[in-house]
Amino acid sequence: YIVGSDENENYLRSQIHDTKILENNTSTLTPVIIKKLKDSKSVKGDDIALSVEALHHAYNRNIDIVHLFTGDGDYLPLIQEIKHLGVRVFVSAFNVGLNEKLKLEADHFFDLDTIYFPDVN
Repeated sequence: YIVGSDENENYLRSQIHDTKILENNTSTLTPVIIKKLKDSKSVKGDDIALSVEALHHAYNRNIDIVHLFTGDGDYLPLIQEIKHLGVRVFVSAFNVGLNEKLKLEADHFFDLDTIYFPDVN
């Protein structure tokens, strides 16, 4: 979710798309970025839609890995269920608003602060 202009959205989309997650990256990321109003605390329904989609593909064995870009602890049950179905789960997040349990539950955690803000102490 982002708050900002179309220009900021396009910049973020290209940054995510161009980020190499694995050393021998053979695929690209296709980000789904949802804009929300500045004063809005949530965008209703999108969390559920994403969860249903992920569970559908995990249950039908269409995927080997799910990579979530979130710091929201509400996704912990989804992560646990996907892993129960034998799918590996990667999580990427910034430290602001990060639920620390995500680091422990994910098969691998990527700290986006070190990628996007490497010079910040």
